[in-house]
Amino acid sequence: MLVNIDKNRKVCWYNPYISQTLAEQCLSANTFWLDTALPEQPTLSEDEVAVLYLSEDQTLYYQTEPAPAPVYTETELIMQEFVNLELMLLEGGVLHV
Repeated sequence: MLVNIDKNRKVCWYNPYISQTLAEQCLSANTFWLDTALPEQPTLSEDEVAVLYLSEDQTLYYQTEPAPAPVYTETELIMQEFVNLELMLLEGGVLHV
């Protein structure tokens, strides 16, 4: 498997399908050939993500990290405001314009 890591040894990408012969031309200081499979992913809670890392002894492992906050589009934010207004009106709120 061909694996590319960043300066913190976090896996940026991997290719488990490439042959070792073809992978040799892609090797660099941060791209490695590993003769291994991906480790089993850990069980995660809703607010966690599994991030793949390469250890100093060339083994892959997952580390759980907090999930990033969602990024909403302008359309999603506008739609949420409409929902909030509808809920306020349904709950007997008065809309002052």
